[in-house]
Amino acid sequence: MADSVTSYWHGGITGLRVGDDIIPMSQIVEAEWAKIGDHYDYDPNFAYITTDYDLAHDTAVHSAQGLGTAAVYRVRPEGATSHDDDYPAGVSLRCRRARIVEVASEITSKTPSRKTDRKYMVWTDGTALYDADGYVQPSKILRAQGVHKADLRPLGPDASFDDVRAFARELILSRRDA
Repeated sequence: MADSVTSYWHGGITGLRVGDDIIPMSQIVEAEWAKIGDHYDYDPNFAYITTDYDLAHDTAVHSAQGLGTAAVYRVRPEGATSHDDDYPAGVSLRCRRARIVEVASEITSKTPSRKTDRKYMVWTDGTALYDADGYVQPSKILRAQGVHKADLRPLGPDASFDDVRAFARELILSRRDA
């Protein structure tokens, strides 16, 4: 159960008001547009909330890219919560519904991301995917194959996982062939 001191946030569709409920995607008929990537452990039978306002903001920014507008809501979970394994304990939670207690901000497709998600992204070995400046760091497996942080720097800040994987693969193969 949620405590009375912690603020919980949800970033998503716009147009909801104080007193409305955030409900699981499985209960929203129009949710066909809500496709989640394969790298997330997403269960559409839960509503997702966070203690990190910036993470909710970035989720709303992502929603606005497809919908044009979105919002960040301060919410109160209704009933039990459970940990969302995609994030460290206490950052993202799942619940059956959450009641909106404040409409915190409106987001448009022009609102910039705060790139908060990158601080939570990790390789399967638990090492951070990005450094504090947004540049990719190699996983333990890549380091064992001779890939160093400097090798990945040309990918620039905020390189995607798929770009890193393809670049590292080519780098490793080229070094074997040399």
